[in-house]
Amino acid sequence: MDLSVRAVHRAPTSMILVSWVFMSAGFFLSCAVAGYGERFVFCEYLLSNPLYTDDIEGFTQEIILAQSYGIDAFSLNTKTWAVEDQYRASQIYAAAKQLGTGFKLFFTPNWDTGTNITAQDVVEMLTSYSSHPNQFTNQGKQFLSS
Repeated sequence: MDLSVRAVHRAPTSMILVSWVFMSAGFFLSCAVAGYGERFVFCEYLLSNPLYTDDIEGFTQEIILAQSYGIDAFSLNTKTWAVEDQYRASQIYAAAKQLGTGFKLFFTPNWDTGTNITAQDVVEMLTSYSSHPNQFTNQGKQFLSS
């Protein structure tokens, strides 16, 4: 897997944005660093498209790979909250917990045209993992991106 740094953007404050793209056999995973004070490296992860297998072992491999590049968290992008997505979410959260490295996860429901995410789905995502030790929080609050 090739990791190339595509761009570094410096905002006028202490915020720094860095963009990466993972490339392997047509698989793209974009990343960004953003923060004020404490900084974290987030990668948007397509929940519907695991690189390895969609079980704890496969997701563990992906987390280890991401951490080897300095990535702190996956933003779990999903267009649906179907059984497959719920299963993959449970497996990647279990992998992060089992790994014990402090890797964080949070959801990015995709609201684009043609998606099947409902407000109730988002509530279920948030409540299902609100107390999980690998759920990313900011200032004590669960983090959600859209």
